[in-house]
Amino acid sequence: SELKSEWKAADEDKTTEHPLKSFKFNDTVVTTATARLRGNDKWWSQQGKMQLQISFNTFDKKGRFMGLRKLAFDAAEFNQSFLRDRLSMAVFRDVGLPAPCANNARVVLNGEYYGLFTSIEKVDKELLERYFEDPEGNLYKRNGGWVKKTNEMDLNIADLEALLAVKTLDQLLPLMNLEEAILEWAAEAVLPDGDGAWAGGLNFYVYNDPKTGFNVIPWDKDATFTRLDFDTDPYTYIKPGNAGRPFYEIATDDPAWFKKYIEALAYVLEHGYKVEVLQSRIDAWSAQIAAAAAEDPNKPFTTSEHLAAVQEKRTFVAQRHAYLKTWLACWQNGGKKKGKKCSPP
Repeated sequence: SELKSEWKAADEDKTTEHPLKSFKFNDTVVTTATARLRGNDKWWSQQGKMQLQISFNTFDKKGRFMGLRKLAFDAAEFNQSFLRDRLSMAVFRDVGLPAPCANNARVVLNGEYYGLFTSIEKVDKELLERYFEDPEGNLYKRNGGWVKKTNEMDLNIADLEALLAVKTLDQLLPLMNLEEAILEWAAEAVLPDGDGAWAGGLNFYVYNDPKTGFNVIPWDKDATFTRLDFDTDPYTYIKPGNAGRPFYEIATDDPAWFKKYIEALAYVLEHGYKVEVLQSRIDAWSAQIAAAAAEDPNKPFTTSEHLAAVQEKRTFVAQRHAYLKTWLACWQNGGKKKGKKCSPP
């Protein structure tokens, strides 16, 4: 009830951690968990239901649930299929990129079914330990500005300042794992994602791996797939009112690295954006959540709209794949840059 009151109150702090009597999943019960509201507050008055973050380490810094410190329960109003993040993060992982796990969850509050959510692993030390040989580096989140998310007690952010000061490729190469970044940008472009690092949005992290330099880690992929047109250009598109994407511009302005970007796009299309695989996942996962979606009492759309969004996503995947195959063919067959477009040989 406190969370609901806070969510509806326009002038209250929305980041208060509320102790939970218990957090239960099957037979696992955590009695030290807390919950707080999450998401962009400018949308809260329009959302059909609260978005939540559950923390297991608020009181006990070593507190974990199935190895996790936190879980995010996302319920973006425009994610009518309930599948955007889940599908997108699978694509990132399929091509070997560090990316959070995501699935769907029925959330029950005080014994009553509150609704269906996307359950997303937070980007934190546990994720770094899984993907990097050395997880002790600095992790930063782009969120308007930049927020340090690991080693917070150390106020030194000279590594980030050096990265943000970069103006040339020669300056960028010693600091960033550019091979990884190119692949991450390509994966976002293929989806496509209108609010991540590739598009000049805010939803991503960078991790300064002591061994490889800064790596890009995706986050918050509810702006993927049908949020943009299937024929969105994977090179030239940039988000209106974008926050800038200097590293992408520096890399793709260089002929050799632009070629690597084209190769990365083709790799993602072949290994991460297979039509039959994605459509099979859409079919299986939509069937898995069908009852929970239909019974969701707080979803801000109808069950018919949900089912239509699922079908729209199946169609979009095929259209996007076909468009990208044609788009890539020009560059792969000897096409040259003419402005920002491919000029056939």
